[in-house]
Amino acid sequence: AMKAYKRVVECMKDEKEAGLAEDLKAERHTLLLAGHLNLSLVFLKKGGPRNAIEAADEALKLDPDNVKAIFRRGQVR
Repeated sequence: AMKAYKRVVECMKDEKEAGLAEDLKAERHTLLLAGHLNLSLVFLKKGGPRNAIEAADEALKLDPDNVKAIFRRGQVR
């Protein structure tokens, strides 16, 4: 699962927002956010607390009010 989520994040980060239609920008944002949140969960369960916090922080950069990212970060701490 970790490899799959990392790949989603890598692919979406490489995809440039410039030139994308608004609906595609929203879809990219949603996929990138979900990838970071899922990575945070996998790292939390696999015992990588630093990586779990980093993934949750990346999710919070995309959506500062995301409750799931805040919760994941709190679980680790």
